[in-house]
Amino acid sequence: MSSRTTCSSVTRSVSTPRTTQTSKRRKPKMARYDLYGDDGSVEGEQCPRCGDTFLADHGDRQHCGQCGYTEWA
Repeated sequence: MSSRTTCSSVTRSVSTPRTTQTSKRRKPKMARYDLYGDDGSVEGEQCPRCGDTFLADHGDRQHCGQCGYTEWA
C-alpha cells in the first residue's frame, strides 16, 4: 500500500506593494494683522453662542463655521 502525504495548508502573508505617500496640503494660518488691530483688540465679531470663534462676513450675513450660528443683515 502506498500512502500519500498531503501538504498541510500553509498560511503565508502576501505582501502588497507599498503606496507612495502623497504630501498633504496644509492650509496657511490667518495672518495676525487680519485678526487683531494695532493695539491688540479684536476687530472681527465673535460668535455669541461659541464665544471663541470669529464670524465670517459673507456680505448679506455673518456665519459661525463651528456651531452654524447665522446673523442676517
